[in-house]
Amino acid sequence: PITVDPEGRFAQLMNVSSVGETTIFIRAEAKNYAPRLVPLRVRRVHDLRQEARRIGDKAVSSYAAIASDLGAKRDLEVMLKGKITEVRTTTHTTVLVLDRESGCPQSPCLARAFLGAKIAAARGDDLTVFGRVVGGVDFAGKQIPEVRADFVLSGSSP
Repeated sequence: PITVDPEGRFAQLMNVSSVGETTIFIRAEAKNYAPRLVPLRVRRVHDLRQEARRIGDKAVSSYAAIASDLGAKRDLEVMLKGKITEVRTTTHTTVLVLDRESGCPQSPCLARAFLGAKIAAARGDDLTVFGRVVGGVDFAGKQIPEVRADFVLSGSSP
Protein backbone atom coordinates (compact mmCIF):
# COMPACT_ATOMS: atom_id res chain seq x y z
CA PRO A 1 0.00 0.00 0.00
CA ILE A 2 1.07 3.57 -0.79
CA THR A 3 -0.05 6.42 1.45
CA VAL A 4 -2.23 9.04 -0.22
CA ASP A 5 -2.13 12.67 0.94
CA PRO A 6 -5.34 14.65 1.71
CA GLU A 7 -5.48 15.86 -1.91
CA GLY A 8 -5.30 12.30 -3.29
CA ARG A 9 -1.68 12.48 -4.46
CA PHE A 10 0.83 9.72 -3.94
CA ALA A 11 4.39 8.89 -4.90
CA GLN A 12 6.46 5.73 -4.81
CA LEU A 13 10.07 5.48 -5.92
CA MET A 14 10.67 2.34 -7.92
CA ASN A 15 13.72 0.78 -9.51
CA VAL A 16 13.45 -0.13 -13.17
CA SER A 17 16.81 -1.72 -13.79
CA SER A 18 16.54 -3.05 -17.33
CA VAL A 19 16.68 -0.99 -20.53
CA GLY A 20 13.39 -1.13 -22.44
CA GLU A 21 9.73 -0.71 -21.59
CA THR A 22 8.26 -1.90 -18.30
CA THR A 23 4.58 -1.73 -17.39
CA ILE A 24 3.63 -1.20 -13.76
CA PHE A 25 0.01 -1.72 -12.80
CA ILE A 26 -1.41 0.66 -10.19
CA ARG A 27 -4.48 -0.50 -8.32
CA ALA A 28 -6.48 2.25 -6.63
CA GLU A 29 -9.16 1.50 -4.06
CA ALA A 30 -11.61 3.77 -2.26
CA LYS A 31 -14.43 2.90 0.09
CA ASN A 32 -17.77 2.44 -1.74
CA TYR A 33 -16.09 2.42 -5.17
CA ALA A 34 -14.94 -0.38 -7.44
CA PRO A 35 -11.15 -0.65 -7.63
CA ARG A 36 -9.34 0.77 -10.66
CA LEU A 37 -6.34 -0.74 -12.36
CA VAL A 38 -4.19 1.71 -14.36
CA PRO A 39 -1.14 0.69 -16.40
CA LEU A 40 1.89 2.98 -16.11
CA ARG A 41 4.47 2.46 -18.85
CA VAL A 42 8.07 3.32 -18.02
CA ARG A 43 10.76 3.33 -20.68
CA ARG A 44 14.36 3.21 -19.59
CA VAL A 45 17.04 4.15 -22.11
CA HIS A 46 20.78 3.69 -22.14
CA ASP A 47 21.64 7.31 -23.06
CA LEU A 48 19.30 10.33 -22.64
CA ARG A 49 21.18 12.49 -25.15
CA GLN A 50 20.83 9.75 -27.79
CA GLU A 51 17.11 9.47 -26.93
CA ALA A 52 16.82 13.26 -27.23
CA ARG A 53 18.24 13.15 -30.75
CA ARG A 54 15.85 10.32 -31.68
CA ILE A 55 12.85 12.21 -30.36
CA GLY A 56 14.04 15.55 -31.74
CA ASP A 57 13.86 14.16 -35.27
CA LYS A 58 10.09 13.66 -35.02
CA ALA A 59 8.89 15.95 -32.18
CA VAL A 60 7.28 19.31 -32.85
CA SER A 61 9.50 22.15 -31.69
CA SER A 62 7.74 25.17 -33.20
CA TYR A 63 5.99 27.18 -30.49
CA ALA A 64 3.45 28.57 -32.98
CA ALA A 65 2.49 25.01 -34.01
CA ILE A 66 1.98 24.02 -30.38
CA ALA A 67 0.27 27.10 -28.94
CA SER A 68 -2.65 27.38 -31.34
CA ASP A 69 -5.80 25.28 -30.76
CA LEU A 70 -4.42 23.56 -27.63
CA GLY A 71 -7.30 21.10 -27.38
CA ALA A 72 -6.38 19.62 -30.76
CA LYS A 73 -2.71 19.35 -29.76
CA ARG A 74 -3.35 16.98 -26.85
CA ASP A 75 -0.79 14.12 -26.81
CA LEU A 76 1.41 15.82 -29.43
CA GLU A 77 5.06 14.90 -28.89
CA VAL A 78 7.15 18.04 -28.36
CA MET A 79 10.68 19.23 -27.74
CA LEU A 80 10.80 22.73 -26.27
CA LYS A 81 14.03 24.64 -25.69
CA GLY A 82 13.96 27.76 -23.59
CA LYS A 83 14.83 29.64 -20.45
CA ILE A 84 13.18 28.91 -17.11
CA THR A 85 11.13 31.86 -15.88
CA GLU A 86 9.57 30.10 -12.89
CA VAL A 87 10.32 26.81 -11.11
CA ARG A 88 8.66 25.02 -8.20
CA THR A 89 9.68 21.69 -6.74
CA THR A 90 8.00 19.38 -4.29
CA THR A 91 9.20 16.08 -2.92
CA HIS A 92 8.70 14.21 -6.20
CA THR A 93 7.71 16.83 -8.78
CA THR A 94 9.11 19.81 -10.65
CA VAL A 95 6.79 22.34 -12.28
CA LEU A 96 8.34 25.04 -14.40
CA VAL A 97 7.46 27.77 -16.84
CA LEU A 98 9.70 27.93 -19.88
CA ASP A 99 10.09 30.90 -22.24
CA ARG A 100 10.67 29.69 -25.77
CA GLU A 101 12.69 32.70 -26.88
CA SER A 102 13.85 31.64 -30.35
CA GLY A 103 11.30 31.10 -33.11
CA CYS A 104 8.72 32.94 -31.06
CA PRO A 105 6.15 34.89 -33.10
CA GLN A 106 5.51 37.39 -30.27
CA SER A 107 7.46 37.32 -27.00
CA PRO A 108 6.97 35.90 -24.44
CA CYS A 109 6.20 32.40 -25.68
CA LEU A 110 5.56 30.53 -22.45
CA ALA A 111 4.82 26.87 -21.77
CA ARG A 112 4.28 25.11 -18.45
CA ALA A 113 5.91 21.72 -17.95
CA PHE A 114 5.68 19.24 -15.12
CA LEU A 115 8.06 16.39 -14.48
CA GLY A 116 7.53 13.49 -12.07
CA ALA A 117 10.93 14.04 -10.49
CA LYS A 118 12.68 16.67 -8.45
CA ILE A 119 15.46 18.32 -10.46
CA ALA A 120 17.97 21.04 -9.67
CA ALA A 121 16.81 23.93 -11.84
CA ALA A 122 16.78 27.68 -11.33
CA ARG A 123 15.23 30.72 -12.91
CA GLY A 124 17.31 31.74 -15.94
CA ASP A 125 18.64 28.24 -16.67
CA ASP A 126 18.45 26.96 -20.25
CA LEU A 127 16.48 23.72 -20.47
CA THR A 128 15.09 21.40 -23.13
CA VAL A 129 11.83 19.63 -22.29
CA PHE A 130 10.80 16.41 -24.05
CA GLY A 131 7.22 15.29 -23.55
CA ARG A 132 3.62 15.54 -24.67
CA VAL A 133 1.07 18.34 -24.69
CA VAL A 134 -1.69 17.69 -22.16
CA GLY A 135 -3.68 20.83 -22.95
CA GLY A 136 -3.55 24.43 -21.84
CA VAL A 137 -3.31 26.20 -18.52
CA ASP A 138 -4.19 29.78 -17.57
CA PHE A 139 -1.05 31.77 -16.81
CA ALA A 140 -1.20 35.54 -16.20
CA GLY A 141 -4.57 35.73 -17.97
CA LYS A 142 -3.42 33.84 -21.05
CA GLN A 143 -3.76 30.19 -22.11
CA ILE A 144 -0.33 28.61 -22.52
CA PRO A 145 0.58 25.04 -23.51
CA GLU A 146 1.02 22.54 -20.69
CA VAL A 147 3.45 19.67 -21.24
CA ARG A 148 3.90 16.43 -19.31
CA ALA A 149 7.66 16.07 -19.47
CA ASP A 150 9.09 12.61 -20.01
CA PHE A 151 12.56 14.01 -19.33
CA VAL A 152 14.52 17.25 -19.48
CA LEU A 153 18.10 18.10 -20.39
CA SER A 154 19.93 21.11 -19.04
CA GLY A 155 21.34 23.46 -21.63
CA SER A 156 19.77 24.52 -24.88
CA SER A 157 20.83 21.63 -27.13
CA PRO A 158 20.43 17.86 -26.76
